[in-house]
Amino acid sequence: DTLTGSTVWSEHVADGDPWIGRFSADARLLWLRSDADREFAALLRVRLDDDGAAAEVTVAAEREGSGLELLSMPDHGRWAALAWNVQGAVELETVGLTGADTAQAPYRGVGPVHQRDLPHEVVTRIAPVGAGGLFAALSGSRRRPGIWSLTDGPAPTRT
Repeated sequence: DTLTGSTVWSEHVADGDPWIGRFSADARLLWLRSDADREFAALLRVRLDDDGAAAEVTVAAEREGSGLELLSMPDHGRWAALAWNVQGAVELETVGLTGADTAQAPYRGVGPVHQRDLPHEVVTRIAPVGAGGLFAALSGSRRRPGIWSLTDGPAPTRT
């Protein structure tokens, strides 16, 4: 609570990452990347009560044996980019953030899910741009690292 300086609710977040979550546009939901009480980080959906405390905490997206490495959301909060560490390489997907339990595990409360093919194994940063655009900083053993646009067409383009 910024007015009183008191802590209404807290949750452990993955790796102390400053890019760990975002509020929904109406501030009734909080989306977090967290590894609290689990081996691998997942996307949590936190419903907040009128006082800002957690009324309900659920896993919105997870992968068996893989951790959520990066989470990025635009300001409107209608979708998110999720980067999963799958045996040392990153799999990137975008998901709609509905806030409702609309799908079965491993995606509960997100959807639809769109996988993105990447020209590198590692995503070091994801940044939403414009109306639905997405940039990613990529690196790996296949070519020089760089910034790639994942906005236009099915294949990423180097910027």
